[in-house]
Amino acid sequence: MTDEVIVERIDGLKLWIEEKFKENSKEHLIVMEKQDKTNGRVKTLELWKARLIGAWAVFSILLVGLIIPLVYNYLQTKQQVKAQVDQALSQYFEKVN
Repeated sequence: MTDEVIVERIDGLKLWIEEKFKENSKEHLIVMEKQDKTNGRVKTLELWKARLIGAWAVFSILLVGLIIPLVYNYLQTKQQVKAQVDQALSQYFEKVN
């Protein structure tokens, strides 16, 4: 092989590498555009998830805040009714005896 053939092959290889870099650059831009769209979609989903978790937390706090007094009132009423029934029964049995 002569020096001219070697130089010619090296130049051909150089052109081929440059062409591949240009193709890669174009493909890279396409991938980056798709990545930006995907990241935007993921961010939107993450924001929705955060909103839902926040709404669930607020709803849970409000629900617990309402349930505790209702249960307390129910138990108080139950105790009052039991006391009234016990009093009525004791008065009845006092009269019977």
